Amino acid sequence: MAKRGMARGRKMAGKKGQVVQLQSEINTEEDWQSLLAKEGLIVVDVYSEWCGPCLGMVGTLKKIKLEVGGDFLTFAIAKSDGIEALARFRNRSEPTWMFIAGGQLVNLMFGADAPRLMNLIIKEISNEKEVLAGTTTRKGMAFDELTPEEKERQAQKEKIMMAARAEEEAILAHERLIAHRKEIRNLMKYIESYTVILLMPYLYEGEVPEAWEELIEELGPMGYSVHDEERFQLEKDLAFELIYSSMQDVSEEFAKELEAGNTIAKLMLYTPPEAEETLELEEQPLAEEEELGGGEDAGPITAAETDAIFGVVKAIYGCSPPEIEGQQLDINPDSLEVKYSKGPDIPAFWTPLTPTAKANAIIKVFPKFADKYKLPPPPTLPPVITMIFEATKSADVSEKVEHYTEEVIAMGYFSGADPSTAKKVALTPEQYDQRIYKRDGETVVIVLNRKRSDPLLSFCQLGPVYISDNTEDGKKDYEAFFPEEEEDIQEFESDEPKEHMKLSVHEEDESGEGVSVYSYEKTEKHVEEYDDISGFSEFGNIPAMELPEGENQPEGQVLSPSDSKAPPQADSAPPEK
Repeated sequence: MAKRGMARGRKMAGKKGQVVQLQSEINTEEDWQSLLAKEGLIVVDVYSEWCGPCLGMVGTLKKIKLEVGGDFLTFAIAKSDGIEALARFRNRSEPTWMFIAGGQLVNLMFGADAPRLMNLIIKEISNEKEVLAGTTTRKGMAFDELTPEEKERQAQKEKIMMAARAEEEAILAHERLIAHRKEIRNLMKYIESYTVILLMPYLYEGEVPEAWEELIEELGPMGYSVHDEERFQLEKDLAFELIYSSMQDVSEEFAKELEAGNTIAKLMLYTPPEAEETLELEEQPLAEEEELGGGEDAGPITAAETDAIFGVVKAIYGCSPPEIEGQQLDINPDSLEVKYSKGPDIPAFWTPLTPTAKANAIIKVFPKFADKYKLPPPPTLPPVITMIFEATKSADVSEKVEHYTEEVIAMGYFSGADPSTAKKVALTPEQYDQRIYKRDGETVVIVLNRKRSDPLLSFCQLGPVYISDNTEDGKKDYEAFFPEEEEDIQEFESDEPKEHMKLSVHEEDESGEGVSVYSYEKTEKHVEEYDDISGFSEFGNIPAMELPEGENQPEGQVLSPSDSKAPPQADSAPPEK
């Protein structure tokens, strides 16, 4: 960008040594109105108080004034702070050039592109001369009207702002999702004896619906009781989330039924009978077991079931919860659900099938109950710097980590330095040292509290391969390497050697002058390191290989060499590791 300096009227030499002002200074409304009254083309460099006019273009302006414009061309510098027509150009540092003719804005240019400015001046001089000659009309606009370039810029700016807002909203939504998942995982520890039942509005007309009476008659003897109850309008979005697990749209018929009245939610507490009662229940005749099961083909329900989900699912749907999450429920045709529902897309009851769905339902429908087990808010993250070292420096890094325990917020070992592709391989030096196979490119990542400089300077002496530029980037790097949703899950990339299909064995011939290359296929797992003496991997035998016709085949191996020499036979198979 060309230099912008303090507002000064620039001057140039005139005829016989006279000093002629190149650009007149416009600071007030009165000055501005006087400028608009001039004839010919007026080119104004608009600037702000804190950022002066464009000094770097003065040479260009002098040249075009002498060679093209003459008296028909007027240059001016206008301070936008005191002129209302220039209000939208205040507080900007980018050079702004206004082209004025006949008291109207005819063109506008941003930036310090000298060739473009010259071409526009020449073009607008020609246009204005044609207007004055009567061969064309002036295409001017009001000063408060946006030019096409400004409209395009504004559209681009709005597009960028919308993208930024969308990104920010996506980040916040992701953070909320992570926090919600953590709350669900935490709540699941305490609610094994609880579950939820939703009764849809059309099940009852009075206070106690027939469907509920029949259901509680079946659940009561099993040890179920109502711990809490809520009546509320089940919105379509919540029904989509709870009942259909966000996998199937709520039908219009079901949505209308939900709008017709309140849904009743029951928070059920499951208190299993004593062991003697469980045994007695299991030894009951088949007819009584069938009655408990809620259908002719349903199996017996006993108090031995550990989660409250199972008994309620059996009572409502006449079947067991699916073994795999997401698997379709096999509803018994003689179940209460089939008996009272208005159709396959208009359920009568709903109860969660998995502990995750149960925890989510309790959070959404019984928030006061869930709040009793709510996680404390996470501590505020201090300013941090993320540093990455080669894993070969693990010992040195670990030594400093022990010295700066309070400053090191996080530490981990990864398969690479790019958080978008790197896999976590260990959390501690001890875990990393236990890895049998260590690969090139593995790294150790630490996150430092930036409040003190000593730890950062000390770690810098170890020669990191990366340091975040600032604390904002440090936080982003920290969240990328150590996402919150993984903090309770310590699953690392396996250090088992990967499977390769083709390898080459290189061996010197008897004279020591050449190298024979034998290609073979290997399907068992192995590492890429080879024994220096034999050239073979020390972690397994070489599988059979196939020789071309006419070649001698050593006993126990079938070779496929690029040369007729075969590798030596091993006396015995190396030990398995």
